[in-house]
Amino acid sequence: MAQVILKNLTKVFDNFTAVKNFSARVEDGKFITLLGPSGCGKTTTLRMIAGFIEPNVGEIIIGKEIVYRSKEFYVPPENRNIGMVFQSYAVWPHMNLLDNVSYPLKIRKISKKERYAKAAQVLEMVELEGMGQRYPHQLSGGEQQRVALARALIVDPYVMLLDEPLSNLDAKLREQMRFEIKELQKKTKVTIIYVTHDQAEAMAMSDEIIVMNKGEIQQIGKPEEIYENPANKFVANFIGLTNFIPCKVSEDRKYLIVKDGKGSKIEYVVSEKHKEEVILCVRLEDITLKPYDEEEMNGQVIRATYLGNLVDYLLQVGEITMRVQVKDRRFSTGDKVSLIVDKKKILLY
Repeated sequence: MAQVILKNLTKVFDNFTAVKNFSARVEDGKFITLLGPSGCGKTTTLRMIAGFIEPNVGEIIIGKEIVYRSKEFYVPPENRNIGMVFQSYAVWPHMNLLDNVSYPLKIRKISKKERYAKAAQVLEMVELEGMGQRYPHQLSGGEQQRVALARALIVDPYVMLLDEPLSNLDAKLREQMRFEIKELQKKTKVTIIYVTHDQAEAMAMSDEIIVMNKGEIQQIGKPEEIYENPANKFVANFIGLTNFIPCKVSEDRKYLIVKDGKGSKIEYVVSEKHKEEVILCVRLEDITLKPYDEEEMNGQVIRATYLGNLVDYLLQVGEITMRVQVKDRRFSTGDKVSLIVDKKKILLY
């Protein structure tokens, strides 16, 4: 177990900058997720930590050891004592589970008796006890992913790096495996750096999230901080479901005037740091609906989608559309309604 320190990592492929000035500290025993859309640089960052890709500049420290420093010093992957879990499981079909899991120890010239004993221990840890003689084709997708986790754990790594390990599983199994991986991390206390584009995964599993876009860090914080106080419009849009509403600030700065063609007003004291034109950001669940009241901001239901625990409404509010999610099923397509925005949850950009 060890902390990981990344300083100004940059990676350029030809004329494309995949990662730019990436700096972060991952504390010992923490679960950190790199989150962002495809092509944002998260897997490249993970592979630089692993040693599979050499940065152009920067520094990587694992524990107390520098493993990379701007072309002056480079420790190869096999000497970094990391465990890697890939998206594709990468279990060998011709080997049983004992041989699959113990293979890293075989490379290290550990005796067969000793490596099989250790493999049996980690298989028990991932709830595959007594299955050492089985082959991958006899396992479910979730069980194969546990084999990959066991193989990464068998070397007692300082750090485990997981690259979208659940993306090949069905939704229900993926949710189950989230909690299993988190519980496994609590047992082993190993530092984990996890890559995903799935915000629900990141929110459920992480101690901290690093949100990336176009190779750069957009925000670092705990899941609740990222969700409730996004640093910019990109983070607000990528994490959770959000309405972005163009508004003008009233001359006395006590109202937001919605650019919906009707001049709907929201009472809100706007600070001096904001200009006359702003974007109001509000989560779907932070708007409530009530029967039509001409004194309030109002609209018409275009679509009402029942989702079990809530109803997702699409509303036409003048010239703009908005989405609202509430538990109330009393409104139907065509109904006129009024929208009440929770002022405490408003963010302005």
